[in-house]
Amino acid sequence: MSVNINDVGTLKIRPVNHGTKKSDKNGYCGPSVISILTGMTTAESAKVINSFYVKRKRYIKATNIWEMSNGFFACGIDMAKIKIPKHIKTLDKWLDDTEYSRKDNIYLVASSHHWLIIQGNNYVCGMTKNIINMKTSENTFVNKMRRTNLQEIYLLKSSSKGVKIPAHLFIKNKDKIKPYNKVKAFQKKYPELKLSYEIDTSDPEKIYYVGSETLEKIADNNPQIDDYRDERYHIVYSWDEVLEEFDFFIDYYIKHKHLEVK
Repeated sequence: MSVNINDVGTLKIRPVNHGTKKSDKNGYCGPSVISILTGMTTAESAKVINSFYVKRKRYIKATNIWEMSNGFFACGIDMAKIKIPKHIKTLDKWLDDTEYSRKDNIYLVASSHHWLIIQGNNYVCGMTKNIINMKTSENTFVNKMRRTNLQEIYLLKSSSKGVKIPAHLFIKNKDKIKPYNKVKAFQKKYPELKLSYEIDTSDPEKIYYVGSETLEKIADNNPQIDDYRDERYHIVYSWDEVLEEFDFFIDYYIKHKHLEVK
């Protein structure tokens, strides 16, 4: 996993992360956009997109809006479609018309069948790799893209729980078999959360009581944010649901870790 769970939470743009190994890289624009917004490698970003298919694709290439929206959802990113006025045909025209209204908002743009990210005067995509300031830097590819036909624009924002890494997708175990093994790997991977579970063997439905000692302490010391207990009772009925709860705990920790008393 290329990103520490503590390094995300707020939506921001960054250069494309192709990692250090060949296996870290996916050269297509969809995974590149998710990498720009989360810091994951492009291969990890492609894995997030691929996770929504019952039968996994061999390789993520060109992506459609369904794939992108699912990827954003998994990473805690909300998107809202922006209506493009009829008189705006090119990316360049939209950039000119919205120069002062875009401010620091982050936009996903589809232009000439290519996904890219715009924030203020900054442009970044899988082709530029780095963030290009369109006011101060000349870039041949960016100049070419500005002349292309504009197709779709989406305003991106952090979800109410913040940007996240769907960490359960990246738990490495040799067999990739039983969810129980993933649960144990999760506990080992995130020791700071002190994740735990108990099994009620007397119950025929096999109830699992899931918790986090770290989050219990945060909730105890900060009653104003007691949604850790109020929103969920953390009672589940399968190992898969235990994993989902662990994902929830990570999101909660990212949001409230500043309240932790060491």
